[in-house]
Amino acid sequence: MSRATHPLVEVARGFVDEIRAGAAEAAERCDLPEDLVARMAGSGLFRMLQPARWGGGETGLGAMLEVQNVLAEGSASAAWLHGVFSVQAFVLGQIAEEAQAELWGEDGATLASSSFMPVGRAEPVAGGYRLSGRWSFSSGSVHGRWAVLGALAPAGEGRVMTLFLLPRADYAIDRVWQPFGLRATGSHDIVVDDAFVPAHRAWPVGGGLVPERYGARGVGPLYTLPWRYVFSASVSNLGIGVLRRALHDFLGIARERRSLMAAGATRDDPLVQADVAAAAEAIRGGEAMFARHLARFDAVSAGAEEMDEAEGQIVRYELTGLMRRLAETLDRLQRHLGARGLAMTSPLVGPWLDLQAARVHPGNDPGPAGLAGARALLDAWSPAALHGR
Repeated sequence: MSRATHPLVEVARGFVDEIRAGAAEAAERCDLPEDLVARMAGSGLFRMLQPARWGGGETGLGAMLEVQNVLAEGSASAAWLHGVFSVQAFVLGQIAEEAQAELWGEDGATLASSSFMPVGRAEPVAGGYRLSGRWSFSSGSVHGRWAVLGALAPAGEGRVMTLFLLPRADYAIDRVWQPFGLRATGSHDIVVDDAFVPAHRAWPVGGGLVPERYGARGVGPLYTLPWRYVFSASVSNLGIGVLRRALHDFLGIARERRSLMAAGATRDDPLVQADVAAAAEAIRGGEAMFARHLARFDAVSAGAEEMDEAEGQIVRYELTGLMRRLAETLDRLQRHLGARGLAMTSPLVGPWLDLQAARVHPGNDPGPAGLAGARALLDAWSPAALHGR
């Protein structure tokens, strides 16, 4: 991915030192400071995928991903919140106009947390739905004035994945978040007890695997992107920035460190050199993957090319496997620090734990996408799915 030139890249750089300096305290609190989040929101960092008519940037996904990786050099938690708040704005940019007005009409910087897993109970009633349930892992929940929650809502003879938008008064936050990594994301539980959700605040999300043709729904080009891809990108891409900073810090240590066991300088160890090269390649490979995917989506959206579901699943498989590859690469660097890598104050420990935590998110699990892609290829073989055309 080429370096983005969007002005918010430099805005993000202005927060990095502050985020990095406060990372230990934020991890202890299991949340980012409210003042910091408010200033980031006010700067427009969380509004890059928000519709322009509500004061958002409606920028390309590539610029948002580069901004996220800049923030990731400060802390993975800050980058994670940037990603999830951005994807909420992307999703809510496609819900009914009336709901968008309720959300952003008075304050375009209003944030919404989410938990998309369809674990809630949604039953249709006059004018909308009654919604109940408990949703875990709602990152940034204490900073949001609204929440986007998933449930399987009745539709015809079955049920469909549906997202529901609720104001803060309609749900409670249970502060249960105490993980070993990504601690400052404040990913608490949200509890809803028989809340009424009007129909205009419900959105059946559909497949979300392949881009739409531009103009199909009268929305801007940004919103032709597959929502599942944008969602997974928001929780996987940040690993590039985390590894980038970790590699920088590792090189600073390796240049000076000497190993008594190896009887030489760490920098001269061929195994260290191999893993440093692998880390650099993983960073460049991740950037190249996103550039390739987004170029393909642009061509499909413009009507110049076609993409079938099999290819969509393979693209998703590549994306969902990224975090695991990055985490494994950082794991190899961490082992080279020996006993010095045991201290919580070691510069690689925090990033290492963060990526270990990030890799368990469903959006970073390549297994289901790989199986679905294989099934789609077996059902209808398409060479285009492998060659990207």
